[in-house]
Amino acid sequence: MKPRAIRTGAAAQRGLSLIGLILLSAIIIAIAVLAVRLAPSALEFVAIRKAVERIAASPESTPRDMRSSFDRIASVEDIQSISGKDLIIERVDNQTMVAFAYEKRVLLFGPVSLLIEYNGKSRR
Repeated sequence: MKPRAIRTGAAAQRGLSLIGLILLSAIIIAIAVLAVRLAPSALEFVAIRKAVERIAASPESTPRDMRSSFDRIASVEDIQSISGKDLIIERVDNQTMVAFAYEKRVLLFGPVSLLIEYNGKSRR
């Protein structure tokens, strides 16, 4: 039997070093913390968009009725970032368009926070 040749240098090294593993873990943890902090804000934005779509498609004709309808939906869906008075309601080509815009500040850690500007409008 022939003895195997021992390789040295970069060709013999494979895998992740301890420092590489620590850095990769830190990056994954940072991304996970960011996702956990941003998820409630993103879910609230989705709920606001659905509520706006609902009231834009409803047969209610006056902006006052639409605002009060949004407030009712917001109380059920636990929407706290905006209220009915923050909605922009316009008539465009005989169709009602409802728009909204707001800012959300998400605390990350210590004095560091993230400011997100959300906006949207009904598709009608």
